[in-house]
Amino acid sequence: MIVKSSKGSEFNVSENLSKDFRFMRAYAAMRSGDPERAVDGAVDVVALVFGKDEDRFLREIAEEDGTAPVDRVFTELKFMLDQASVDKHLKNS
Repeated sequence: MIVKSSKGSEFNVSENLSKDFRFMRAYAAMRSGDPERAVDGAVDVVALVFGKDEDRFLREIAEEDGTAPVDRVFTELKFMLDQASVDKHLKNS
């Protein structure tokens, strides 16, 4: 399925993402509340969600100096996963 970033860029996200155990494990870590575990989870979620488009995603949210702030990654992931209803599906599983 196609989801749009907050800036309007389109990314193809697998419709079966919420059924992928690797994604569920990474997503749970990302939402754990433990800062270190959350960052590890976010790294894995970004890789699983964006695949070959990971660099394009990170460039889009990067600051002028080229860094991709962790808080921006979390915010944009939430925005995009909400579109894909991944969060809703996982909560109902």
